[in-house]
Amino acid sequence: MQETKQKKPVDKVAQPPIAKSLILCNDTIMNKANLFSTESLTDLQDFMFDTMLPADDCVDWFCDRHDVNATDEVIDFVVDAHFAFHGE
Repeated sequence: MQETKQKKPVDKVAQPPIAKSLILCNDTIMNKANLFSTESLTDLQDFMFDTMLPADDCVDWFCDRHDVNATDEVIDFVVDAHFAFHGE
């Protein structure tokens, strides 16, 4: 006699655990999307308009405001915004 195997419902099948690095990577992507959002750019432009500070001080402000390190991406974002704002 041939035994027939019953299929388990998908939610009853053991699923492999999601790697923490994958979760952290996804969180990092979402945080970068929020960090470099239109709202962040508008806040930065408002700050630049109010203070007329040089780009390096704007980078410091941006890092303090968003609690981030001055990575290459952050510096590029702020300096590009600064140059665009001042027409350089």
